[in-house]
Amino acid sequence: MILLSSLSEALDTPGVCCYKYSPNPISRSRVVKYEYTSSGCSKPAVIFTTIKGKALCTNPDEKWVQDIVTQLRAREAVSKAPLA
Repeated sequence: MILLSSLSEALDTPGVCCYKYSPNPISRSRVVKYEYTSSGCSKPAVIFTTIKGKALCTNPDEKWVQDIVTQLRAREAVSKAPLA
């Protein structure tokens, strides 16, 4: 699996792509992680993974999507900060 992922990146081919977006906003509290689709995909997307493990394709231009990504980035920055 790792080899295939690396090979895909080396060839600049898309990994997971989204073909349509989830029509409804989801609550930030349900999202545990996010990732962007690769530039090789025909449609840009942010893929949110929920606490139940469901992957949702979302439109990166939507404000609610940007807000969740911003909140998750802030949480990541705090968790990576060195302890004093």
